[in-house]
Amino acid sequence: MIRFFFKIPAFIITLLSFITISVLGELIITNPVKKKKFFSKMTSLGSKLGLYILGIHVNVCGKSVTKQIKPVLQVANHMSYLDVLILSSISPSLFITSVELQNTFFLGLMARLGGSLFVERRSKTKLLQEIDRIVSVLRNGSTITLFPEGTSSNGEKVLPFKGALFLTAKRSNVEIQPVCIKYLTINGKPVSSSNRDSVFYYGDIVFFPHILKLLLVKRIEVEVTYFDPINTDGKDRKELVDISYAKISSKFMNDYEAQTENVEKSANCLQKKL
Repeated sequence: MIRFFFKIPAFIITLLSFITISVLGELIITNPVKKKKFFSKMTSLGSKLGLYILGIHVNVCGKSVTKQIKPVLQVANHMSYLDVLILSSISPSLFITSVELQNTFFLGLMARLGGSLFVERRSKTKLLQEIDRIVSVLRNGSTITLFPEGTSSNGEKVLPFKGALFLTAKRSNVEIQPVCIKYLTINGKPVSSSNRDSVFYYGDIVFFPHILKLLLVKRIEVEVTYFDPINTDGKDRKELVDISYAKISSKFMNDYEAQTENVEKSANCLQKKL
C-alpha cells in the first residue's frame, strides 16, 4: 500500500504537468505542423514517466524505430489505453481515435492534448474527409498510429481489421509499420482471464474505477514486436490489411497459445530503459 500511495501523487503531478505544458503549446505554437510534432514529443515524454510510475516494463523486439526518420502509418492490436503510452514511449507518434472518445470526460481531454486525430467512421462522407486530413499530416512528416480493430479487446485474439484508413498510407506514399503488443505478466503471473481486467480496458469497463485498480498493480511486463515495414507500392487496400493482420495476429496467437503453458521472455528482445 505504501507504493500505491506513492503512485497517486506522482501520477497526478505527471498528469497536471502534461496538461499544463500541452495547453501552453496549444496557445503559443501557431504553426499546425510544428504543433503536431510538439504534441507527439510531449506525449512520448509523458508516456515514459507514466510507465515508470505504473511499473510497466517494455521489451522491444524486432527492428528498432526509435531513430526513425521517415514517417509511417503504424498499425497495432489494441487492449487498453496503456497501449498508447507503451507505443508513444518507444517512438513519438500521433494517434487516430474515434469521435466518441473526443467527447469522453478526461480521456477525451488527454487525447486532444496529445494531438490525436479524431475520426468519424460511421459516415462515409466524413471518413473520406478524415482520410484527406490524415494524409496531410503524414506528408508533413508525422508518424501516425492506427488501431485498426476499431476498439479494444479482452486480449484473447486480434479482432478483424477495419481497412478504410489503410488508404492513408497509399495516398501519402508512406510505409505501413505492423506492431504486435503482448502483455506477458501482471505482478509476475501470466496474463489470464482472472487478472487481465486490472490492465485491459474494453467493453463496459468504467475508466476511473479501472485506473484505481491499475494503480494497485506493482509490475506489468509487456512485449512489443516491430515487423519489417510494408511498402504500399503495387498493393491494394485489402492486401495491405491482410498482410498486416496476418503478421500481428500470427505473432499474438502463437504467443497466446504458448503462454497458456509457460511465459518466458524472448531471447532477442531488448528491455527498454525508461
